[in-house]
Amino acid sequence: MREYLESPRVQAAIVAFFAAGKPVAAICHGTLVALQTEVTAALARPDDFVTGPLPLRRDGPDDLAPGFVVRDGAWLSARWPGDAHRFAAAFVALLGADT
Repeated sequence: MREYLESPRVQAAIVAFFAAGKPVAAICHGTLVALQTEVTAALARPDDFVTGPLPLRRDGPDDLAPGFVVRDGAWLSARWPGDAHRFAAAFVALLGADT
């Protein structure tokens, strides 16, 4: 995990995607690769950071309700692997592949 999170090559790719307006999505620790300081600095106010409800249940292919994601333009994030099904559905929608 550390090699991935601290990789200048991975970070440069993420920065390039942001700069090009391309979709960027991350779940769990993957959000740290998106350079947390840049994400935090982009918030208009600290209350713009939304943690969502407590993750008491995992989502599933037939029940996305327990999952939680945040989308801001081309950025999509989720909290933990229990949000993976909703995260995947939201990413497909972000890519426009759901039509």
